[in-house]
Amino acid sequence: MKVKNFIITMLSLVVKIVIVIVAVTYIAKGAVKTYNYGYSVFEDKPFESAPGRDIQVTIPEGSGAKEIGKILHDKGVIGDPTLFWIQNLLSSYKDELKAGTYTLNSSMSAEEIMKELAGVEEPTEEELAEAAGEGA
Repeated sequence: MKVKNFIITMLSLVVKIVIVIVAVTYIAKGAVKTYNYGYSVFEDKPFESAPGRDIQVTIPEGSGAKEIGKILHDKGVIGDPTLFWIQNLLSSYKDELKAGTYTLNSSMSAEEIMKELAGVEEPTEEELAEAAGEGA
């Protein structure tokens, strides 16, 4: 009787240890995956390395960042539409993306893509020189 109780107690202990090991393994894998995804949000790494491919993309009127992310993913401009949506939510281009036809490059970062879709133009060298002259 004592041997039977001992065996049952030991089996119960082994099962509990296995359950804890499995749970810790899944939690650790989930934590690593979550960290890596979070890191990607702020890394702003292009989908492809330079020179990339020029791709013409049409954004329909009324498209939100989620829809735009899906369009860009389907065209091969970005790798993850959800990641693009999150990056847009956290950027200064939130609610600024405009409909239209654009030529984007697969080596552009999400920030560069959003800047293009928001219609923000780079200042010319002349404008930069004028601005520097006014500050002096």
